[in-house]
Order: sequence, then structure tokens, then C-alpha cells
Amino acid sequence: MGKKIRFHWLLNGGLTMKDKSLLVKQLEDNGYESILFAFNQGNTDPFVNASYLFNFAPKINYMMAMRTYAVSGMYCAMQCRAFYEAFGKQPILNLINGTTDDDQELFCDRQTIQE
Repeated sequence: MGKKIRFHWLLNGGLTMKDKSLLVKQLEDNGYESILFAFNQGNTDPFVNASYLFNFAPKINYMMAMRTYAVSGMYCAMQCRAFYEAFGKQPILNLINGTTDDDQELFCDRQTIQE
């Protein structure tokens, strides 16, 4: 007997809420274990998305990617607690250190080094 294969899905923007609700239901029906909501400026809030989609697929696990510079630890803990109190299920956090190039343009000063 081998280990059971576990399937996970990365959701990265570009879908309407209607499309997302159809997708998570299909993922749950086909045995996916979790869905990861990517964190970047092209996506909407992962906790709001998961809260809306939970009713369509309550068995699947919801994983939120969070960039450490974008949300305080206390606020993230409050979001996790609210999610648990609303649905009786702990969200999974995927903490990401660092920034993307697009995020750097929003949050950081860029300096060009000329030789």
C-alpha cells in the first residue's frame, strides 16, 4: 500500500466570483484537498474570497498566501479567528517573505546603480 496522492490547486486571479464558485465545487467533487489563494496586486482579498466560496465547497481546505509586509500579524490573526468562528475550520496560511517586482514598484523606492 502506497501513500494517497494529494491534490492542491493554486488560484491566481482572472476569474469572476461565479467562475470561482464553479471551480471550487469541481475541485471538491474531484478530490482536491486544498486551494491556495495567491497574493499579488492582481488578486482580491484571499479571506473574502474563501469566505464567499466556503458555502460552495465546505470540505476543501482554504489556504491563504500572505506577504509579511502587507498585513500585520495581529490583523492576520483576527482574520483567521473570524474565519474559524464563521465556518468552524482553520484556514491554512502560506507566509511569503520578500516582494515581487510589481510589489516593489508599489511599496519600495527603486534606485538604479550606474556604472
